Amino acid sequence: MSRKRFLLIGAVVLATLLFQGCWVYSAYPLAETEADQVFDRNLLATWAQEEGCTLAISRVGEDRNYHVFYAAPREQKSGGCLLDEGQSASFLGSLVELNGVRFLDLYPADREDTHHSMALHSFYKIAVSGRTLTIMPVNRDWLKEQMDSGLLPIAARLRTGGEGDDLVLTSPTRELRSYLESNASNDSLFPQAKKIVFQRKPPS
Repeated sequence: MSRKRFLLIGAVVLATLLFQGCWVYSAYPLAETEADQVFDRNLLATWAQEEGCTLAISRVGEDRNYHVFYAAPREQKSGGCLLDEGQSASFLGSLVELNGVRFLDLYPADREDTHHSMALHSFYKIAVSGRTLTIMPVNRDWLKEQMDSGLLPIAARLRTGGEGDDLVLTSPTRELRSYLESNASNDSLFPQAKKIVFQRKPPS
Protein backbone atom coordinates (compact mmCIF):
# COMPACT_ATOMS: atom_id res chain seq x y z
CA MET A 1 0.00 0.00 0.00
CA SER A 2 1.29 3.49 -0.79
CA ARG A 3 1.66 6.18 1.83
CA LYS A 4 -1.70 7.47 0.57
CA ARG A 5 -3.12 4.66 2.54
CA PHE A 6 -6.29 3.85 4.22
CA LEU A 7 -6.33 4.08 7.82
CA LEU A 8 -10.19 3.86 7.74
CA ILE A 9 -10.08 2.81 8.00
CA GLY A 10 -8.32 3.92 8.02
CA ALA A 11 -5.68 3.75 8.65
CA VAL A 12 -6.96 4.35 9.57
CA VAL A 13 -6.39 4.39 7.46
CA LEU A 14 -5.35 9.58 7.56
CA ALA A 15 -5.00 17.48 6.97
CA THR A 16 -7.94 16.66 4.63
CA LEU A 17 -8.94 13.66 2.57
CA LEU A 18 -5.48 13.17 1.14
CA PHE A 19 -2.92 11.90 3.65
CA GLN A 20 0.64 11.39 2.59
CA GLY A 21 3.73 10.58 4.60
CA CYS A 22 3.33 9.77 8.28
CA TRP A 23 0.86 7.45 9.98
CA VAL A 24 0.09 5.93 13.38
CA TYR A 25 0.07 2.17 13.80
CA SER A 26 -0.16 -0.19 16.75
CA ALA A 27 1.52 -3.50 17.49
CA TYR A 28 -1.54 -4.59 19.48
CA PRO A 29 -5.30 -4.56 18.77
CA LEU A 30 -8.01 -2.66 20.63
CA ALA A 31 -9.99 -5.87 21.21
CA GLU A 32 -8.50 -9.06 22.57
CA THR A 33 -11.75 -11.04 22.74
CA GLU A 34 -15.16 -10.87 21.09
CA ALA A 35 -16.52 -9.47 24.34
CA ASP A 36 -14.38 -6.36 23.75
CA GLN A 37 -16.12 -5.73 20.43
CA VAL A 38 -19.46 -4.25 19.44
CA PHE A 39 -21.30 -4.87 16.19
CA ASP A 40 -23.29 -2.24 14.31
CA ARG A 41 -25.30 -3.32 11.26
CA ASN A 42 -25.48 0.31 10.15
CA LEU A 43 -21.88 -0.04 8.97
CA LEU A 44 -22.78 -2.82 6.53
CA ALA A 45 -22.93 -0.97 3.24
CA THR A 46 -20.88 0.44 0.41
CA TRP A 47 -19.78 3.96 1.20
CA ALA A 48 -18.36 6.50 -1.24
CA GLN A 49 -16.17 9.57 -0.97
CA GLU A 50 -16.87 12.58 -3.15
CA GLU A 51 -13.78 11.68 -5.19
CA GLY A 52 -15.36 8.36 -6.20
CA CYS A 53 -13.39 6.09 -3.86
CA THR A 54 -15.50 3.38 -2.23
CA LEU A 55 -15.43 1.64 1.14
CA ALA A 56 -17.31 -1.66 1.22
CA ILE A 57 -17.99 -3.04 4.71
CA SER A 58 -19.42 -6.53 5.15
CA ARG A 59 -19.73 -9.02 7.97
CA VAL A 60 -17.27 -11.86 8.49
CA GLY A 61 -19.34 -14.99 9.09
CA GLU A 62 -21.51 -14.75 12.19
CA ASP A 63 -18.99 -13.10 14.47
CA ARG A 64 -18.47 -9.41 15.22
CA ASN A 65 -15.70 -8.78 12.73
CA TYR A 66 -15.96 -6.79 9.52
CA HIS A 67 -14.36 -7.17 6.14
CA VAL A 68 -13.34 -3.72 4.91
CA PHE A 69 -12.47 -3.20 1.25
CA TYR A 70 -11.27 0.21 0.05
CA ALA A 71 -10.91 0.93 -3.68
CA ALA A 72 -9.86 3.94 -5.72
CA PRO A 73 -11.27 4.44 -9.23
CA ARG A 74 -8.99 4.31 -12.25
CA GLU A 75 -9.69 7.99 -12.80
CA GLN A 76 -10.06 10.17 -9.70
CA LYS A 77 -12.01 13.41 -9.71
CA SER A 78 -9.57 15.40 -7.62
CA GLY A 79 -6.88 13.08 -6.29
CA GLY A 80 -8.45 12.91 -2.84
CA CYS A 81 -8.51 9.13 -2.46
CA LEU A 82 -6.34 7.39 0.11
CA LEU A 83 -4.89 5.05 -2.51
CA ASP A 84 -3.43 5.64 -5.94
CA GLU A 85 -5.69 5.35 -8.97
CA GLY A 86 -6.95 1.82 -9.62
CA GLN A 87 -5.59 0.38 -6.36
CA SER A 88 -7.50 -1.41 -3.61
CA ALA A 89 -6.80 -2.87 -0.18
CA SER A 90 -8.55 -5.28 2.19
CA PHE A 91 -8.73 -5.16 5.98
CA LEU A 92 -10.17 -7.11 8.86
CA GLY A 93 -12.00 -4.66 11.10
CA SER A 94 -13.33 -4.73 14.63
CA LEU A 95 -15.48 -2.09 16.30
CA VAL A 96 -14.79 -1.04 19.89
CA GLU A 97 -16.74 1.40 22.06
CA LEU A 98 -14.85 3.34 24.71
CA ASN A 99 -16.38 6.09 26.82
CA GLY A 100 -19.35 6.24 24.45
CA VAL A 101 -17.14 6.72 21.37
CA ARG A 102 -16.59 4.08 18.72
CA PHE A 103 -13.27 3.15 17.16
CA LEU A 104 -12.59 0.98 14.15
CA ASP A 105 -9.48 -1.19 14.43
CA LEU A 106 -8.16 -2.22 11.01
CA TYR A 107 -5.65 -4.98 10.29
CA PRO A 108 -4.37 -5.90 6.80
CA ALA A 109 -6.26 -8.80 5.24
CA ASP A 110 -4.08 -9.00 2.14
CA ARG A 111 -0.34 -9.24 2.20
CA GLU A 112 0.75 -7.54 -0.99
CA ASP A 113 3.71 -5.26 -0.39
CA THR A 114 2.16 -2.60 -2.60
CA HIS A 115 -0.76 -2.36 -0.18
CA HIS A 116 0.59 -2.95 3.33
CA SER A 117 4.16 -2.19 4.31
CA MET A 118 3.60 -3.54 7.83
CA ALA A 119 1.24 -6.08 9.41
CA LEU A 120 0.12 -3.68 12.12
CA HIS A 121 -3.16 -2.29 13.44
CA SER A 122 -4.47 1.20 12.82
CA PHE A 123 -7.29 2.94 14.72
CA TYR A 124 -9.96 5.37 13.55
CA LYS A 125 -12.64 7.24 15.42
CA ILE A 126 -15.88 6.47 13.63
CA ALA A 127 -19.49 7.67 13.60
CA VAL A 128 -22.57 7.02 11.49
CA SER A 129 -25.25 9.70 11.22
CA GLY A 130 -28.06 8.98 8.80
CA ARG A 131 -26.44 8.21 5.46
CA THR A 132 -23.08 9.70 6.41
CA LEU A 133 -20.04 7.82 7.73
CA THR A 134 -17.27 9.90 9.30
CA ILE A 135 -13.84 8.46 10.03
CA MET A 136 -11.13 10.35 11.90
CA PRO A 137 -7.53 9.07 11.99
CA VAL A 138 -5.12 9.53 14.86
CA ASN A 139 -3.08 12.75 14.67
CA ARG A 140 0.47 11.47 14.30
CA ASP A 141 2.13 14.90 14.62
CA TRP A 142 0.43 15.66 17.95
CA LEU A 143 1.27 12.21 19.31
CA LYS A 144 4.91 12.66 18.33
CA GLU A 145 5.00 16.03 20.11
CA GLN A 146 3.62 14.35 23.21
CA MET A 147 6.18 11.57 22.93
CA ASP A 148 9.10 13.95 22.41
CA SER A 149 8.08 16.04 25.42
CA GLY A 150 7.68 12.97 27.65
CA LEU A 151 3.93 13.55 28.07
CA LEU A 152 2.69 10.47 26.20
CA PRO A 153 1.55 7.90 28.80
CA ILE A 154 1.76 4.97 26.38
CA ALA A 155 4.82 3.48 24.69
CA ALA A 156 5.63 4.41 21.09
CA ARG A 157 8.53 4.44 18.70
CA LEU A 158 9.32 5.94 15.31
CA ARG A 159 9.69 3.78 12.24
CA THR A 160 11.81 5.80 9.83
CA GLY A 161 12.27 5.41 6.11
CA GLY A 162 10.19 5.73 2.98
CA GLU A 163 8.30 8.98 2.51
CA GLY A 164 7.96 9.77 6.20
CA ASP A 165 8.32 8.63 9.79
CA ASP A 166 5.51 6.39 10.99
CA LEU A 167 4.68 6.25 14.69
CA VAL A 168 4.14 2.76 16.09
CA LEU A 169 2.35 2.36 19.42
CA THR A 170 3.80 -0.56 21.39
CA SER A 171 1.72 -0.56 24.57
CA PRO A 172 -0.52 -3.61 25.18
CA THR A 173 -4.25 -3.62 24.49
CA ARG A 174 -5.46 -2.69 27.98
CA GLU A 175 -3.22 0.40 28.03
CA LEU A 176 -4.32 1.43 24.55
CA ARG A 177 -7.97 1.10 25.52
CA SER A 178 -7.44 3.13 28.68
CA TYR A 179 -5.65 5.87 26.74
CA LEU A 180 -8.31 6.12 24.04
CA GLU A 181 -11.09 6.02 26.62
CA SER A 182 -9.55 9.04 28.34
CA ASN A 183 -8.92 10.86 25.06
CA ALA A 184 -11.99 9.91 23.04
CA SER A 185 -13.07 13.56 22.78
CA ASN A 186 -9.58 15.02 22.50
CA ASP A 187 -9.64 17.30 19.44
CA SER A 188 -5.85 17.35 19.35
CA LEU A 189 -5.71 13.56 19.00
CA PHE A 190 -8.66 13.44 16.57
CA PRO A 191 -8.81 16.84 14.83
CA GLN A 192 -11.85 17.69 12.74
CA ALA A 193 -9.59 18.85 9.93
CA LYS A 194 -8.49 15.27 9.28
CA LYS A 195 -11.93 13.68 9.07
CA ILE A 196 -12.84 11.52 6.08
CA VAL A 197 -16.48 11.67 4.99
CA PHE A 198 -18.37 8.94 3.11
CA GLN A 199 -21.96 8.74 1.92
CA ARG A 200 -23.96 5.50 1.86
CA LYS A 201 -24.53 4.25 -1.66
CA PRO A 202 -27.99 2.93 -2.55
CA PRO A 203 -28.17 -0.88 -2.87
CA SER A 204 -27.49 -1.98 -6.43
